[in-house]
Amino acid sequence: MCEFKRKNGYMFIKLQQDLVIGENDEFEVNVLNCLTPDIKGFIVDIDNTKYIDSSGLSILLRIRKLLFDKAKNLYIIVNNPKLIKVFKTARMDKVLILVKNIDEIFDESFIKKDENRENPEIMEFKVVIPADFSYIKVAQDFVMRIVKNNYDYTKTDEYDILMSLEETLSNSIEHGYVDSRKNAKIRILVLSIHSEIIIFIDDYGKGYNSEKILEKVNNSFENPYNTRGRGFLILKGITDDFHYDSMKDKVSSVIIVKKLNNKE
Repeated sequence: MCEFKRKNGYMFIKLQQDLVIGENDEFEVNVLNCLTPDIKGFIVDIDNTKYIDSSGLSILLRIRKLLFDKAKNLYIIVNNPKLIKVFKTARMDKVLILVKNIDEIFDESFIKKDENRENPEIMEFKVVIPADFSYIKVAQDFVMRIVKNNYDYTKTDEYDILMSLEETLSNSIEHGYVDSRKNAKIRILVLSIHSEIIIFIDDYGKGYNSEKILEKVNNSFENPYNTRGRGFLILKGITDDFHYDSMKDKVSSVIIVKKLNNKE
């Protein structure tokens, strides 16, 4: 559910929903229906949004590209620390214009800064696999094809990426769908932005308390004899950035970031 109002030549959209699969289609259709020639751009307020998965980020990226191609802007009002963490880990703060309130958008100093903003090229790739251990290799091959086509990388880089996928997907299959894996799916989104590859892995199983998971990871650093959270500890050690979040009985998301060298 969302509210639409015109403000200062912009379409102001206040979201009253989470940006997760199954709840996004109506939002995207309504946004596209509002895109008229006289609109300067969109301002999307997501302060009432508690969770965003890879499908939600994809929609924001599609809207951003559509507006950019028409020389219009997309602004995201966000103050929720958990969502800000997702945007920053996923490097979306380099791509989307994040603001604290609507007044900031019309501040003269912000307008000048915005005029000089870079608009990096983004490559986006998606695949959905069954929640089955035999499909982990399919996901690894999918991601490595993207890496091979776009980056120069070392054997260590390859090992880190493959191990990250192994750990994350195994966790999703074993713990996310602990009750039943029948017809269960895992969504994988890969973004290539500058010299970084960002991998999103979403499962729609039972989910876990994300704060407790991250606390276990931190405790494992402090206490080497603590064996809890070791999978995520491995991820934190072999990636350049990492984030886990979960909404119980709805969705769990892992974001993995790896820095690589662009192909000449």
